[in-house]
Amino acid sequence: MNVKEINDVYNNLNNKFQGAKVVKIDLHIHTPASKCFEKAGNTEDFCYKSLVKEAVENDIKIIAITDHNTFDGFNKVKHLLNDQNDIEFQKLQKNICILCGIEIDCLSKHLLAIFDVTFKEELQQKFMIEIGLNENCDVVDTYGPSKLVEIIEKYGGIAILAHVDAKNGFFEEFSKESIFSGRTIAKLLREKALCGIQYCNDLAKIKIEELIKQKDYLGNDTNIAFLKFSDAHGIVVNGKYTGRSGHKIGEEYSLIKLSESSFYGLKLALKDPDSRIISRIENIEDERPYIIGMALDCELFSKNFSNYTLIRFHKQMNCLIGGRGTGKSTILKILNYILNGDINKNKDKLYWFHSAILYVKWNKEVYAIGGSYFEEVDEYTNEISRNLKRKTYKLEGEKFRYIGKNSDVLFFILGYMQGQLSNMQENPNAILEIIEYFGIMRNGKDIEKNTKTIENLNKRLSLKLEEYERNTHKKKLITFLKDEDYINKYCHFKEIIANAVDNKFLIYKDIVDEINKVLNKYVKLEIKKGFSYKDRSLLLEIFCKKIQENYNYEKMIKIKKILKHVMEYSSARDKFIFLRY
Repeated sequence: MNVKEINDVYNNLNNKFQGAKVVKIDLHIHTPASKCFEKAGNTEDFCYKSLVKEAVENDIKIIAITDHNTFDGFNKVKHLLNDQNDIEFQKLQKNICILCGIEIDCLSKHLLAIFDVTFKEELQQKFMIEIGLNENCDVVDTYGPSKLVEIIEKYGGIAILAHVDAKNGFFEEFSKESIFSGRTIAKLLREKALCGIQYCNDLAKIKIEELIKQKDYLGNDTNIAFLKFSDAHGIVVNGKYTGRSGHKIGEEYSLIKLSESSFYGLKLALKDPDSRIISRIENIEDERPYIIGMALDCELFSKNFSNYTLIRFHKQMNCLIGGRGTGKSTILKILNYILNGDINKNKDKLYWFHSAILYVKWNKEVYAIGGSYFEEVDEYTNEISRNLKRKTYKLEGEKFRYIGKNSDVLFFILGYMQGQLSNMQENPNAILEIIEYFGIMRNGKDIEKNTKTIENLNKRLSLKLEEYERNTHKKKLITFLKDEDYINKYCHFKEIIANAVDNKFLIYKDIVDEINKVLNKYVKLEIKKGFSYKDRSLLLEIFCKKIQENYNYEKMIKIKKILKHVMEYSSARDKFIFLRY
């Protein structure tokens, strides 16, 4: 395994499909085909091309041309993209999906109808005739909004309520003079063909969400996508937006998780808004590490590049599907083996692989961890031992550079098999085991040092107590109380143990705080210490202050010492002992 191999595998891995991506979409854009569009003295062709260029520059992957009551804007853009005289503009369509659309005026309220790029002009005309739009009529008054949504679906389109909380929006007002009653809007929202609601103001969105949760509207039965679009009515010239309404392209948009930037992918995603529509806050890139992919040289898997089997992972959830014996568990074990350096002497054949390369992104940097194991047979005992060889590389520019065998960069993985997950449901301490595992991986040396301190001193104390019990029989407590030298050593050891326990607790608490940040508001973990040595000392101090009123100082000190010895002995034996006089 060398640097060239690491680079070649990475380049091939990046060409593999990695699943759904979060992309920007803007499904409400006007062109000079809308009378309210502001050209600001520019030619129509210049405006059409500028709109597409602005979308590409702002990394918007899907746009829809939605002029008022006409498809002319989309048809013009499509014509310009086929113009052989402007090759540079033609190339832009490789980076963006431009959909056919229209903004329909339905009895003073606006509704977006969006179709695939293949929606031809003949179908456009047929659709417009059916809904009642023609040269002499620029408003749909033949049908109500619910029927109009059904017709859009009939032609294979997507229906979205436009800017519902602004002028000409369906939620602009709910007064008695409103054209549509609450019942009419409730019926519209229950239409399965309705795919989304475009809103402008975040506060208005919250109010609308609360409204449509009521049983007269959607209730809890149906989810609907809430979307933001630019509603652009102009272009950007010399840094200034020319439109009188809406926003410049790239200022308002929606984030949506798609496997491919297409009309079909968009339509599927809008039907699953809870998991596919992403808020801008959720999309902020954090520093949590994730595995980009892996390359395996293992006889269990067929090779798809050179000597390796390439597996590309998604940065979020991944699902390995296959029958028994196809290698699902093997992949998890190899991940654990390479990242954790888990040298397992188990003779399980699932560990038998020649080499593996894992590519990990952490703190916006990409690392490659190449690992392989070799077996050594003890010539005297014939026992087989497995030893891990691991090398770490870092991506600098377009090439990886070797940074050492034992890099300071720490990677680890926590994985469970199906049976283990099932057992965890019945184990209330499972989450504590996970926290402890994270603690070991992050602060292994500190955890090990404090754990050994606790174990060794507790063992010494326990052995001493057993010795007392053997020698004194029923008088063990009295002997314990009188042995001042042992008591001093005992308390000294207990303080060291208490400090070690506190150190471990602080490590675990930091991990719990980080887990809570990841879990956000959905679940909150809290870790607390038990009744500790320091707590017992504090309790004793409080008690002694109470009895000081009835006893002189010397008696109070004597009582305090006896009680302290009793408490320590009792806690060491996990039971309470009371003195009898």
